[in-house]
Amino acid sequence: MQLTPTQQHALAWMAIATLLLLLLWLLGPVLMPFVVAAVLAYALSPLVRGLQAVFGGYLPRLVAVVVIEIGFVVLMLAVLMLLLPILSNELPRMRDQAARQPHKRRFNRPSAHHGHHDDAAPPKRG
Repeated sequence: MQLTPTQQHALAWMAIATLLLLLLWLLGPVLMPFVVAAVLAYALSPLVRGLQAVFGGYLPRLVAVVVIEIGFVVLMLAVLMLLLPILSNELPRMRDQAARQPHKRRFNRPSAHHGHHDDAAPPKRG
């Protein structure tokens, strides 16, 4: 089977894309901290610029970054401290409730009967 040049190029690009996706998947655990850092830098950058603007440009960027990051960490710790008591209270209740209902299905899959029971008569037509 002969491939046209366009098909050869498409096949080559598909192979490159597949190898690149495989490489990213394999390196995912190594790359994840860098991805998180890039997202945080992108998200917090306007706050850093705003803090610098409040001080009329006299605040060095490094100081503004440190202040914003410390504030972000404190905010995340405060949210965590608010959620931990709630989770520590609710998770055992959820586990107990799940243990009392073993007959319930975990996933809500549609049945093959489309809502009809085996002993029910099919609907009459006409």
